[in-house]
Amino acid sequence: MNLYTLLIIIALLINAFVIIYILSQKRNSSLNESYFYYLINISFWMLGELILRWNIPTEYITTVFKFTSVFGLSVGILFLNFSYEFINIKRNLLFYVFVFFSILSIIITLITGLVIKEPVIFYKEYYQVIGPYFFHIFAVANIAPGFYGLYLIFRKAFSSENMLIHRSAQLIFTGTVFTISIAFFPNILFPHEFNLRDAIHLGEAISLIQTLFIFIAVFRYKIFGLGIEDLSYNLFSSMKDAVIITDDEMKIIQTNDSAQELFAMDPGKIKGAHITEILPGINLNEENEQESTTTRPDSEERFILITINRIVQKEENLGYMFYIKDITVRKIIEHGLIESEKSLAELFESSPDGLIVVDKEGKIIKVNSEVQNLFGYSKDELIGKEIGLLIPHRYRREHENNVEAYKNNPRNRRMGDGLHLYGLKKDGSEFSVEIMLSPMTQRDKKMTLCTVRDVSDKKIIEQKLKDNEEHYRNIFQTHPHGIVELTLDGTITLANNAYAQMFEFEVEEIIGKKVWEIHEDKEFINNTKKFFKISNDGSLIPQPLTSHRKTNKGKDIEVQIDWDFKKDTDNNRVGYIKVVTDITEKKRIERILNQQRTVLTQAEKLAHLGSWKFNTENGVLYWSDELFKIFGEDKYTFIPTFEEYRKRVHPDDRIIVFKEIDDAINEGLPFSQIERIVRPDGEIRILSSSGVPQINDSGEVIGLFGSCLDVTEHKKIERELLNSQKKLRALSAHQQATREEERTRLAREIHDEFGQILTAANMDIGILIDELVRNQNINKEIFLPNLESVERLIEKAIKTIQNIATELRPDILDHLGLIPALKWQLKEFEKRYSIETMLEKSVESIDIDSDTNIALFRIFQECLTNVARHSKARKVTAVLTRNNNTFEMRVIDNGIGIPKEKLDSINSIGLIGIKERIVLLNGEVNIKTKPKAGTEIHIKVPVK
Repeated sequence: MNLYTLLIIIALLINAFVIIYILSQKRNSSLNESYFYYLINISFWMLGELILRWNIPTEYITTVFKFTSVFGLSVGILFLNFSYEFINIKRNLLFYVFVFFSILSIIITLITGLVIKEPVIFYKEYYQVIGPYFFHIFAVANIAPGFYGLYLIFRKAFSSENMLIHRSAQLIFTGTVFTISIAFFPNILFPHEFNLRDAIHLGEAISLIQTLFIFIAVFRYKIFGLGIEDLSYNLFSSMKDAVIITDDEMKIIQTNDSAQELFAMDPGKIKGAHITEILPGINLNEENEQESTTTRPDSEERFILITINRIVQKEENLGYMFYIKDITVRKIIEHGLIESEKSLAELFESSPDGLIVVDKEGKIIKVNSEVQNLFGYSKDELIGKEIGLLIPHRYRREHENNVEAYKNNPRNRRMGDGLHLYGLKKDGSEFSVEIMLSPMTQRDKKMTLCTVRDVSDKKIIEQKLKDNEEHYRNIFQTHPHGIVELTLDGTITLANNAYAQMFEFEVEEIIGKKVWEIHEDKEFINNTKKFFKISNDGSLIPQPLTSHRKTNKGKDIEVQIDWDFKKDTDNNRVGYIKVVTDITEKKRIERILNQQRTVLTQAEKLAHLGSWKFNTENGVLYWSDELFKIFGEDKYTFIPTFEEYRKRVHPDDRIIVFKEIDDAINEGLPFSQIERIVRPDGEIRILSSSGVPQINDSGEVIGLFGSCLDVTEHKKIERELLNSQKKLRALSAHQQATREEERTRLAREIHDEFGQILTAANMDIGILIDELVRNQNINKEIFLPNLESVERLIEKAIKTIQNIATELRPDILDHLGLIPALKWQLKEFEKRYSIETMLEKSVESIDIDSDTNIALFRIFQECLTNVARHSKARKVTAVLTRNNNTFEMRVIDNGIGIPKEKLDSINSIGLIGIKERIVLLNGEVNIKTKPKAGTEIHIKVPVK
C-alpha cells in the first residue's frame, strides 16, 4: 500500500462518515437524497480506483476500468442534480439536456474505444489510455453540468435572504471551485500534457476537499438536518396569532399568514429585514411579555402583546421566535369598560329618581344629586348616616323591623308595591314617595340600591284618573253603539246598555256567557266558534265585518262589527273589544240607492248619456262611468279635472263652449250646447251637453250639474241621410239627362240615317214607278240596278234598326247569357275607343235571373264608360270568377286613378249608379285607386 492508495481509503472513510451523519438526521428530503447519491457515486468511483490497485485477473481489468469511468462521468450530472435541489428550483429543459448527454457519454464509453482504449501497465500499476474523444466527452458529461451547477450555487450564495442558506452556499461554492481547480492539474494537465503519470493518483482523493467543505455546511448550518426554517414551519404553521422567525442576528427569516395580515406586509419585501423595522419600540433584551403598538401601512393603529423566545438546538442559538398577539379588541373592550363605568356613573348621577346605596347595616354609602334635591341634604351630610334619617319618626320602628326581615331575605321590591310611604326632608316636612329596593353585590359586599321617587303629583293624578274613569264609564253606558268586551275564549266580561238592547237582553243576562250562547242560529254559532279559533292562532287581522243576526225575540237585524284585540301592558293579547252597530235601516236605504244608481247607470249606458258635477270652490270634477266611456278614458287611471276637460274640447269649439260655461257660473243660468271632443286615440265625438248651476243659500253659484249625450251616431246618420238625398237627386237628374241624351241620340240616328235611307228608298221607288208608267217595255238592265240600290238601302235600314236595338238591350245577353255578353261588350269597347282589353275568367256561364243579368251588364258598361271618359288608361282587364255562391267581377285599368274626394262626391254619378245597383242586388263593391296607378272596381254579388 502506497501513499496514493492511503489517500483514497481516507477519502472513502470520510465520505462514509458524512453519509452516516446525514442518515442519522432522519430527515427525509429531496436535498438529502440528491447529496446522498452524489457521495455514493464518488465513493464507488474511488472504490473502483482502489480495486485497480490490487492484483485482479487481467480479463476483468478493462471491465473495471470502464465501469469506474461510468461513475467518474456521472459526477457532473449528479452535482447538477444536487445544485437544483439546494437552490430549490424545478428541473428545466436544460437539466434534461445535460442528463441526455451524460447518459450518451456513458454509453459511448462502455461500448466503444472513443473515450478509453485499453488499460496499460505503468510502474506495476494500470493506467487508462484515453481515446480521441476523451476530452470532448469529459467536457460534455462533467465539465458543462458541473460548471452550470456551480453557477446556480454561486447565484444562491449571493441572492438568498436566508443567512444560513447564504453561508452554506458560499462554503459549497468555495469547496467545489477549490476541488475543480486542484483536480484539473493532476487528472488532466500533468498526465496528458506533461506525461506525469504519478499525479493521476491524486485525482479521486481530491474530491475529499469538496466533501469537507460541504460537511462544514452540514454540521455548522444544519442544511441537511432539522434547520431553523423547518423548526419555524413546525412551530407556527397552524398558529392563529402572528409569529416571526429571525436568525441569531434578529434578521427576519419567515413569517406566518397571521403576521402578514397583522402588519399588512409583503413577505418577500420584509424577509431579511431587521425585526426593529416592523417593531420599532420593542425591547430586544426583555424576553417577558411586553405591550406595544404598531401602525400598519394603511395608518391603522394596532395594540400588540409581544413574547420573545430563543430557538436553540443542541445548545446552539439558531435564532428567535417573536410571538405577537393582536390585543386591539381587548384594548377596545378595556377602554369600553372604562367608558361604561364612566357612563354608569353619569347615569347614576343623572337619574331622575333619587338613588341611595346602603350597606347591609343600613348605612348610606352613595347618593346621587336627585337625593339632595328630594331631601334637602348635601352628599356629605348623608354619607355614613343611617337610612332611617330620611324616614318620618312614626315609621322608624316599623322600618327597623322591615330591615331585619330584608336582611334575612333580600329581594327586589317593585316601585309602588301597594305601600303608602313617606319621606322626611331636612326641613322636617314630609312628602309621598315610592321606593324600589334592589339587592346587589360589589366586591363581595352585600348592598341595597334604594330608588326613591317623589309621587306627590302622582297622587293628584291618580285622583284625576279615578274621576275620569267614572266619566268614561258613564259615556260607555250611554253610547248609542253597542260595546262589548270578551275574553279569548269568547266570554262576555263587559257590555253596555246599547249592546244588550240591540239583541233585546238585559246587561245582567249576558255578562259571563259565551257570545254564541245568546243566539240560537246554528250557522252563526259555528261561524263564531271558528272565528275565535282562527283569531286565537294569530292568523286573523282585525277588520270591520257585517253579519245578519236574530235578536232574543226573533227579529232579523244586520250589524256592523268593528273589533280589535285587547292587550295587556306587555302587548300580549288577552281578549277582544267590539263595537257593534245596528245597520239594518242604513242597509235598506243603501239597497234602494244602489237600485236607483243601477237603473240610472243602465239608462245612461243605453242612451250614451254621461253625467257630471263640477265644484267651483275646490275645482273637483266628477264624471259618471258612462262619461268616462264617452271621453275614451279609463276611470281607474284618469283623474278628471276642468283643465283636462278643456284639453279634450275640439280647438274650434273651445271659445263658444267655455263662454257658455263661464256665463252659467257668473250669471247662474242653465246652458245647452253642441260640442265636439277629441278622444286620446284622435277620434272626434259630438256631444249634446247641458248644465244647470248649483246655488247656495246666499244665491252664489258653488257648482254645476250637467249631462253629456253622445249624438255622434245621430249626427252621422243625419249627414249620411242628407248626403243620400243629394245623391238620389243627382242620380235622378242624371238618369233623366241620360234618358234625354239617349232619346236625342236615337232621334238623331233615326233622322240622320234611317230617315235618309227611307227617303232615298222612296225616291228610288218613285222613279221606278214613273218609269213603269211611262214605259211599260222598260229594259231589265235599266230597272235591275235601281232595285238593287233600293235593296241595299233597305238592308242598311234593317242594320241600323238592329244596332239601335242592340245598344238598348243586346240580344246576346238574352240568347247566350251574361259571360258572353260581357266578352262582346269588352270587344265592342276596344273597337270604339282603341283601348287594349283583356278578359280573365274562371267561369264560362252563370245561371242567374234576367234582372240580375241586365243589372250586372249595365254595371259593367258603366265601369267601361268611366274608364273611357276619365281614366286615360291604355289597357283594361276584366276578371270574372265564382266563389261558392258569390259571383265576382273586377274591372282593372292602368289609368290616372280616381281622386279620393271624388269617390263619395255627388257629382260622381257613374260610381253612385254602380253602388245603387249593387245595393239592389245585395252585393258589395270595393274601389281601390292610387294616383297614377290605376283603379280597380271589385264587385261581389250573391248568386244561387
